[in-house]
Amino acid sequence: MQSSSFSILLVKTSSIGDVIQTLPTLQYLRARFPEATIDWVVEESNASLLLASSLPSRIIVIDTKAWRSSLGAWKNFLSTLRNLRSKKYDLLFDLQGNIKSACVTFLARAKEKIGFDSTHVQERINLLVTTKKISLAKTVNAQMKYLQLIQHYFSDNAVFFPQPISMNLTFLEKSRLEDLLANRSLKEPMRLMIAAHSRWPNKEIQVETLCSLLTHISIQYSVCFVFVYHTKSEKQQADYMVQRFKSQSLCIGELSLPLWQNLMSKMDGVICVDSAALHLCATTDTPSFSIFGPSLADRYRPIGQQHFSVQGTCPYGMQFWSRCPLLRKCATGACVKNLDSSHLVNACSEWLATIKSRLQ
Repeated sequence: MQSSSFSILLVKTSSIGDVIQTLPTLQYLRARFPEATIDWVVEESNASLLLASSLPSRIIVIDTKAWRSSLGAWKNFLSTLRNLRSKKYDLLFDLQGNIKSACVTFLARAKEKIGFDSTHVQERINLLVTTKKISLAKTVNAQMKYLQLIQHYFSDNAVFFPQPISMNLTFLEKSRLEDLLANRSLKEPMRLMIAAHSRWPNKEIQVETLCSLLTHISIQYSVCFVFVYHTKSEKQQADYMVQRFKSQSLCIGELSLPLWQNLMSKMDGVICVDSAALHLCATTDTPSFSIFGPSLADRYRPIGQQHFSVQGTCPYGMQFWSRCPLLRKCATGACVKNLDSSHLVNACSEWLATIKSRLQ
């Protein structure tokens, strides 16, 4: 298995947060099989991050939205099929566990196809396309879930410690990063990135609650807040926050994922909700403080003592082991929206103390 002819195909197509959480698995495989060919099947929208990581041997890009469109669907699908079947792999790991990845796993050629058992597959049809199913604890941390599947396959019980990843930047991205870091506001002793947005509004805390938390921090520390945004509505909120903390903040948008990750690595801490920002932070050495509600912190918080979190509670008694089944439907989002600012401040204070000790 150590020869350069040994080959592995990883199937993890989306979403961006899940793809990021799978990167330690790729690090593990690279450490175990340094000469092996390790390819990765991913959706086009997530390919830039993998390309910047330089970890996969080859990235096989798919566009399942194009498969479902009326124009050019067959042409796109046949191109994907040729890429998938151009090589026969020794091992294929389906780390997605749904219908989409089942299609890819079925079409790809491999001597053995490994995936999750019924506990962790998202859609049971996936069980039909794998030749070996790995059983894991139901409540295992999401990042560890992907790593443990592969370690269990190799009967490896050793503890693996993922390392920070240095994402490659283009010349223009490097220039912009230098310009951003030269900003006078970032000369403050403590630099905190604020990423308070999610694609799911029910994961976001109230703006005034966030303001209360940041006001407390600004009183206690000489700090610069870096508000990041990606959409027009997020920019409006970021502009509002900059007005609230005029001399201590700046807002930054239009960041590629590699540039965002590199900027994170220059921060002293990241405050965020359960989102891609949190998982991107986990690829750096930067501590995070994350706010959870309709998803469990124990399940999605990054591994490491530098990562702290606070968990909102459901006022309706809803219980779940991963994500709330009403994540997309809950009319109030009260588990996060009703978070008490004093509780948030108390939880964050311990995290800030650890950052202060790192800076000394």
